[in-house]
Amino acid sequence: MQLKNTLVRAALGLYFIQLFFQIYILKPNLILTFGPLDAAFFAFAVAVSVYFAVSPHSIVAPILLWCWIFVFDRMNPLAKEIYFDYMGWMLIYFAVHAIAEKYRIGEELFYRVAILTFGTSYTASGLLKCLSSEWLNGRILSFVRLQGFFLSWTEPVVNAAILVEFSWVARITTCLEVLALPMVMFPPTRLAIWILLTIMQIGLLLTTSINHISALMLIFHALCFDPAWLPRRAKA
Repeated sequence: MQLKNTLVRAALGLYFIQLFFQIYILKPNLILTFGPLDAAFFAFAVAVSVYFAVSPHSIVAPILLWCWIFVFDRMNPLAKEIYFDYMGWMLIYFAVHAIAEKYRIGEELFYRVAILTFGTSYTASGLLKCLSSEWLNGRILSFVRLQGFFLSWTEPVVNAAILVEFSWVARITTCLEVLALPMVMFPPTRLAIWILLTIMQIGLLLTTSINHISALMLIFHALCFDPAWLPRRAKA
């Protein structure tokens, strides 16, 4: 578990570094922070991200990054992204984890809440998708530019046959998300739903233009994974 948390923390730190560079360099119109101090503000955020990635026992770094997200989110309402919530949750987890290590406080309850967040967020997303006919008929997926590692479509897809395929993908995705909470609540089905949703996110990562969200979700998946879910081999 300690090795897993260290690797996930490093991955999340790297994700923050590339996010800050993308926001500052590629999307300057989103920067509405402190005027001429913007460069210093983002440089400090990158430095904290590096420290967060390489210092698994730091309590201050995740708290500072959480504050950065909070400030940026409030000062840039048009840049609101749902994955900010997952970043915030993981930062809180790592702050609690570091405190638990330092003061020898149990963190099992907080980890259970993380698992509950995993299931609840997916199921809530799936239920909302059930109410969207545009999602279920594949049209929303057609507007997601398919320009990941393997595809290069840049215009909305209007071909009827492809829309049927997108519709099936949308419905399967919705079913998996709706099942997330009930399946994650029971140990025998927890690993199965984790694997299925992870495969789904990998597919989005490789094929869509919103793969930055899937990359973060895969980090969140790694955080929630518990090696104890794996079946144990019987001793000879």
